Amino acid sequence: MMYFYDFVSNIYVVALLGVLLSFVLAYRINPVIIYTVRVKNLMDEPGDRSSHSTKTPTLGGVGLFAAFSLALILLGIIVGLERLELLKLLSVLAATLRSAFGYNDSIMAVEYYLDGKSPKQPEIRKGKAIRYIEDHIFYS
Repeated sequence: MMYFYDFVSNIYVVALLGVLLSFVLAYRINPVIIYTVRVKNLMDEPGDRSSHSTKTPTLGGVGLFAAFSLALILLGIIVGLERLELLKLLSVLAATLRSAFGYNDSIMAVEYYLDGKSPKQPEIRKGKAIRYIEDHIFYS
């Protein structure tokens, strides 16, 4: 068992495990999502700006995000993160989803205390979220 802890203490091994685990999970999750999208007819119709000529399944990003999240959580457990650190990890994943749909608690709290504005229920909008160095959310 000591050999296993020495093995996962190397940051490069953990990174490689994360990439492989994310790939395997996405490879298994995406066919289920594609099947569900086809059964429920949630296909994207090709338009003027589309590069596709036929209907394309949507929600592929959901499978990728789920695979990435599950891989992070499983690696956190394998590496031996404590409960508080795992809760912080889950909090970051949940905050990413909340901000993608318009729920930004910190901005709502600042507006409440500085401007006296009561937070209102944000409307859920369709959009594309891109995460690179900072969050960019584009609503269509």
